[in-house]
Amino acid sequence: MELSLSLYQLNFYPDCMTLSHRIKTIFSQASESVDAILIKNASSPFIDSTFFYVTGLKQGLFEGCTALLFPNGSFHLLVSSLEKPLVPSSIQATAFTKKAEFSDLLSNVLKDKQCIGLNTASLLHDDYQVLKELLPDAEFVSVSNAIKSARMIKDGEELDSIREACRIADK
Repeated sequence: MELSLSLYQLNFYPDCMTLSHRIKTIFSQASESVDAILIKNASSPFIDSTFFYVTGLKQGLFEGCTALLFPNGSFHLLVSSLEKPLVPSSIQATAFTKKAEFSDLLSNVLKDKQCIGLNTASLLHDDYQVLKELLPDAEFVSVSNAIKSARMIKDGEELDSIREACRIADK
């Protein structure tokens, strides 16, 4: 019997407290104080796995979508209208259909943020250039090391997923 399951496909969905804790841990690991963190997916294969780590989403690629993280542990998703049905109603998400609409939404949500953290390890240069144009007064700093540090510490949900994957692999 061939098993082709990954942790991504397992049926564990982190609760809101777990996701909030993950986000707060990233902020606490940042070397600089930031007002928000932006996690931006490009097109496959340039999908940032941190997007799924902080949102708990289990299905879809969410190409061109963005997770906006805030120091209080909350987050807001900007997702394409095609991916919106995959987002649980408990998650704050705004759908867009065109790039211009996405740009307007992003500018509006981040208009008052002066220092924005980016996962530069996974952000495409073209996307960075667009961000600089959309938010010319914002300072952008890398939080890639903070994300790596936070992800090294496994929470209960992740440990449960690892145990379940091991249990399946042992069969």
